[in-house]
Amino acid sequence: MKTKHSIYLILLFLLLVNILSAQNKTDSVNNNIAKNTVYFELLGNGGIYSLNYDRIILSKNKIKCSYNAGISYGGLFIGSNIELLGWSLVVPCGINFLYGKTNSLELGTGPIFTFNVNNKNHYGSSILFHVINLNYRFQKKTGGFFFKTGAGLIVKLLEYKNEWLINTQEGTIVINLGIGYTLKSKKKN
Repeated sequence: MKTKHSIYLILLFLLLVNILSAQNKTDSVNNNIAKNTVYFELLGNGGIYSLNYDRIILSKNKIKCSYNAGISYGGLFIGSNIELLGWSLVVPCGINFLYGKTNSLELGTGPIFTFNVNNKNHYGSSILFHVINLNYRFQKKTGGFFFKTGAGLIVKLLEYKNEWLINTQEGTIVINLGIGYTLKSKKKN
């Protein structure tokens, strides 16, 4: 069982390394697009709230790919009975596939890490979740105002509290609302 978890973490690490190394290769695809976004999200992958960074790593015609990471110190909802995990460090990450120009359909997936959960049922635990999102995203090619909203399915995969525990619960559907700013791209001569 530990081997399975190690393989999952290694594959996740390799995916992130591949995404970060692909950044230099894909920058030449479209130099005129604003790629970096900072946004605040309510009720999304980071729980009650989160501060996030998103970077477009591929842009060709109407198809884009981005990765994102965020941080929150707050609660996360799990299970069909909507149990609030209490106050803990939450780190949502993911990769997003977008279709559209300014108004895009976004399909995203990725892990959510929680550390030192402060809840009577999970006190001191670290929990790994997986999320799949379907969002509407407004982001101008030149930068400026950023907006996204949609829904996601969050599933608890693993919990560590002196030993690894595999999830036996169902997923939770959450809605999200993100508002932020896409940094303007620099014009190259």
